Amino acid sequence: MLNEYTVLHPITKGFSNDQKFVVQDGGKKVIVRLFEGNQERREQEFRILRMLERLGANTLRAISIEEGKMVTSFIEGTDAEETIDNLTEEEQYAIGWEVSRDLLKIHSIKAEENTWYDYQLAKYEKYVKRYRELPMEIVGDEQVIRFIEERIPLMKERPSVLQHDDFHLSNLIIHNGKYAGAIDFGRFDWGDPVCDFIKLGMFSTEKSVPFAVGLIEGYHSGKPPQLFWELYALYLAMNVFSSAVWGHIQGNEEVMLRHIERFMRDHEGFTKSIPAWYKA
Repeated sequence: MLNEYTVLHPITKGFSNDQKFVVQDGGKKVIVRLFEGNQERREQEFRILRMLERLGANTLRAISIEEGKMVTSFIEGTDAEETIDNLTEEEQYAIGWEVSRDLLKIHSIKAEENTWYDYQLAKYEKYVKRYRELPMEIVGDEQVIRFIEERIPLMKERPSVLQHDDFHLSNLIIHNGKYAGAIDFGRFDWGDPVCDFIKLGMFSTEKSVPFAVGLIEGYHSGKPPQLFWELYALYLAMNVFSSAVWGHIQGNEEVMLRHIERFMRDHEGFTKSIPAWYKA
């Protein structure tokens, strides 16, 4: 499937089982992605990329798809996690604000049906059950559960839109100090747009608080409302349990526990909705 291209290098970052290669095709760089199964989902992802292109979002451009193979454009640059701390805090904030324009475009695509409340509640309950079966315990877990259960009703009547579902610095590209685009839509989902912000608290704020603040304030054209923070904290608290389970499955418990402990501290053990890193 790669015979028609000059392969420049494989893409090895990320947790996908797909094989990805940067290749030369007629004088331009493109990404060839090889996958097994999930053809229907990959075709849906391809259609989503086409929709985002029409909306003017800075994302990978869908070029072609066939059985087991997708070709997209290549965005020149480096992932933001590696390079953002080379920029000033003002530049990091400005990049966050600019990225928010693309996130708004992503969230402008509505789901065909809204099953968010039932879907998210079932997902949370499944992970809590699996967490209780693990040979580990997170200090303060019962307080996290109380915090969640008080706020679960907030999920009712929430909009259901396209979610990137892995929106953080590693999936954003910076080129020559400027934001170049968002990548890796392979985990796309449908649900509350606020849920797309939780990877900020999980990962991005460890590298750049100004970026996270810029993204949130750009998205809201200023300070976010209290409801945003209540929902953000609810979804982040739910991720305590799914992250613990995921870390155990991947054999990566220590790393994931460090992330969990850090964002739990940000919310004072989930006794507060607004994280310590956000100064209102």
